[in-house]
Amino acid sequence: ETIIDWGDVWKYKLGTSEPPSSWKNLGFDDQLWTNGQSGFGYGDDDDSTIVPDNTNSVYIRKVFSIVDINEIKNAILHVDYDDAFVAYLNGVEIARANIGTVGIPPTYNQSATNYTEPLIIYGAKPEKFILHNIENLFQNGDNVLAVQVHNYGTGSSDLTIIPFLTLGMETIPINPNGANPLLDLPNSFLHTN
Repeated sequence: ETIIDWGDVWKYKLGTSEPPSSWKNLGFDDQLWTNGQSGFGYGDDDDSTIVPDNTNSVYIRKVFSIVDINEIKNAILHVDYDDAFVAYLNGVEIARANIGTVGIPPTYNQSATNYTEPLIIYGAKPEKFILHNIENLFQNGDNVLAVQVHNYGTGSSDLTIIPFLTLGMETIPINPNGANPLLDLPNSFLHTN
């Protein structure tokens, strides 16, 4: 089940100043943040929420609910990005690309290490990150996926962040949606002959 998909509504804030360190945690009050659909960015024709051209970073948060964490057997984060990102699940860093040191959140004005292009717009699959220790990441009830995207400088011609979160479930949920076909994830079932 792709429980966070392209086009979902998130809360977001432009990186014009350093957010509170708790911005990535479940209990953070994001009422003053703006609502927007993913993707976020400019210049790549894959963004539903357009941000100003000189944006160096954007912070996004999405709260989602889990009925029974014992039903989750695996979890995969896919991220299409330009130029760098760090992702957190319930405040714990789960993935990073092209910026800084693992475990140290980049500052709002930190630039990506290198220039890179998004993949979906060119017909490729977004980058995949398999999540480990999922029993310690998720909780029953509300959870939050938080992502900060960073540009290769304010003069960059484009910026993109499109996250997906897909869960491998023990049993088929009520009213299943399945995985986003763009991710090309096969259904897998254990079986015997």
